[in-house]
Amino acid sequence: MIRLPEAIARVMPGTLVGGAAGGITGYAIGRVAPSFVRWLTGPGAAGDAAKLGFGLEIVGGLFLGTGASLILATAILIRNGIVTRDRDGGPGHGRTTREES
Repeated sequence: MIRLPEAIARVMPGTLVGGAAGGITGYAIGRVAPSFVRWLTGPGAAGDAAKLGFGLEIVGGLFLGTGASLILATAILIRNGIVTRDRDGGPGHGRTTREES
């Protein structure tokens, strides 16, 4: 059975990778298409478009990475629970069906 530290250890790398990928993507978009970043942030935003894109996408990437990692950790927990239940004799284990009686 997966424990809390193991679940955290599985979620953290996905979060960090998502944040890094988002930051790199946001910086690149800010350099290539600064008008798009200005459109996203609104007319009152001041500053370099690359930095704004970097900041926006780092936050988005962190949320996306965390969400994806939590879904993966949940799937692993469910799979481990099903495997453990089947191995330890969960519901229906050792019972005969009506056809066998």
